[in-house]
Amino acid sequence: MGVRGYLIDGEDGLVLMTSAADAAAIGARFGTLTFTRMASVRARELPDETRRLSRKVATTSRGRIDGCDGKTKIWGWFHPDRVPGREIQIFRGGERIGAVSTDVFRPDLFEAGVGDGVAGFICSLPDLAARRGDVTIRNLDGDLLGTWTDPAPSPAQEATPAAPADRRSVATVLGAGELPGAEAAGHYSADLGRFALDYFLVPGKTKRMIVFSPGFLDAGRFPYPYFQRMKWAQQFEDTCVFLTDPTLLLGNTQIGWFIGDRTTHYLPVVARYLETLAASRGTAPAEILFFGSSAGGFSSIALAAHVRGARALAVNPQTNGLKLHSPSQLTNTLRSCLAISSLVDAYDEYKDRFVLSEMLRRLAYVPRMTIWQNFYDRYHVEHHLLPFLHEIKDLAPTEELDVHIAARPDEGHEPPNLAVIKHLFWP
Repeated sequence: MGVRGYLIDGEDGLVLMTSAADAAAIGARFGTLTFTRMASVRARELPDETRRLSRKVATTSRGRIDGCDGKTKIWGWFHPDRVPGREIQIFRGGERIGAVSTDVFRPDLFEAGVGDGVAGFICSLPDLAARRGDVTIRNLDGDLLGTWTDPAPSPAQEATPAAPADRRSVATVLGAGELPGAEAAGHYSADLGRFALDYFLVPGKTKRMIVFSPGFLDAGRFPYPYFQRMKWAQQFEDTCVFLTDPTLLLGNTQIGWFIGDRTTHYLPVVARYLETLAASRGTAPAEILFFGSSAGGFSSIALAAHVRGARALAVNPQTNGLKLHSPSQLTNTLRSCLAISSLVDAYDEYKDRFVLSEMLRRLAYVPRMTIWQNFYDRYHVEHHLLPFLHEIKDLAPTEELDVHIAARPDEGHEPPNLAVIKHLFWP
């Protein structure tokens, strides 16, 4: 049985209450302001023991190795109290192969109360692949901070993958201003000036159009272009368009939010093209739905904001690319696309590309949107959903802003299957 939740803007950030009585009591006691258009949050099976979520939730963790590719890179963070002088030593198989400073600012650590947030590290080590054994990290006093266990490579992992075919060899190339025929299904590569947009079109029986935005792409498994969720087209009678993000072609990156390069923000250009494509098929903006999860959720909301009248359905969305939970992936994107490595520079120069609330503020428009969020995806609840709602509360959101809170403890950030959310596509 579903329950209702209430969002309150409090001194410590946004608070998610499980009853109207709690919301009224907090508001009366502390004089906080409730949201005028989105105070009511539809929730499903919200755990009774969960009373609130704050933007700043202290972590009890003292640090960890977040990842290691086993070849050249290792990344993670350690609490400053454990790293005198902010320098760590890296060993593999018992042999010291390098050292690095824990001087990377991470917004997730700052919001979790880890000092000033400067506790992360990203290290490139040419000798990493030349040795076998566990990777261990110690401080200068020799204290063990973390261990990464070297998995035994399988024959499939050691085999050299075949080079992917030229992406244009299987695509119908469209010149500037050219559009596909009304019933022409297939893979298209459209010339949009400074870049080409690859997409897969599945014509439908209705005038409605669903545009599927891409999320993170594991380039080791899926060479570009890869069209995510294509099988879902079988479940709809609407025209379906499956996008790829040309930002991924700019270098060593697997996530891009259509940010483009230093010269061109790709997302508005893609939005204009999709609006033209829809119009050529007799589809009005109000009949366009942008769907995506995680990074694709970010892009879906952003695209809907650029196509006035369209609607977004975002699942566990990221709302601030600069709070990406993987610092190494974010660093790769910043360096490959924008030739920068500083989060401060990224925010100062490109905040309206990375931060949804800043984009909506610049556009002075909040699109129609539905957000489906798994409560047990704690990182994205605390660092993306709640701050986003807090930041747009003064932008006069549309009446059609629905937030659905689901409780699916076994899924975390993983999106649900289509059956769980299909009713939200065209409510």
